[in-house]
Amino acid sequence: MKKFLALLRKDWRLNRAAMITLLITALGPYVLLPGDPSQAAVYVSILNFVPAAALGGAAFARERREHWDDFLAVMPVSQLQIISSKLLVALGPLALTTTLNIAVLMSGHSNTTSIEGLSSYLCLLLAIFGLAWLLSALLPSPAIAAVTSLLVVVAAAMIDSAIVDAAHHVNPNITAPMWAGAGVLAVFAGCICHARRLSLELPL
Repeated sequence: MKKFLALLRKDWRLNRAAMITLLITALGPYVLLPGDPSQAAVYVSILNFVPAAALGGAAFARERREHWDDFLAVMPVSQLQIISSKLLVALGPLALTTTLNIAVLMSGHSNTTSIEGLSSYLCLLLAIFGLAWLLSALLPSPAIAAVTSLLVVVAAAMIDSAIVDAAHHVNPNITAPMWAGAGVLAVFAGCICHARRLSLELPL
């Protein structure tokens, strides 16, 4: 347990910039629009894509850039513990702020906020995080991983939306499972890339 807690502390330090971004995007609109929490929740939902990409992009790239691999090399920890720590630190705060914001959003827009729309939003959020996570395992810069993930997923989502809108009698949320699946697969691929690299660096 002490070893895992040490991993959590390490990953928390590496994600400080992304956590600050999450805090700003999660609280900023509520501070600026204190009299209209429902509208603030809409802005938070849009801005939430940024910390999702930042947290995914910081997963591995920042660790390599700051040479934290030496820290892992002297710790008798498993790759499962390493990955679990990263996922917990990244997804825990993001899931908490997203859940709270959705609660505010639904309470203020109970008639216009659909379950299908929220599901599509969460699937897109997962896709952005997943791609940033994968790119973080492949690229040297967390910023490049985050920005690339945002641009690629948002552009692909806009194209997807245009295609669905052009088709008649098609549920606009029909591609949501595709985004969720892509996000999950990207997370697994990033974990495999990172584990493979560590297997070559950590002592046997």
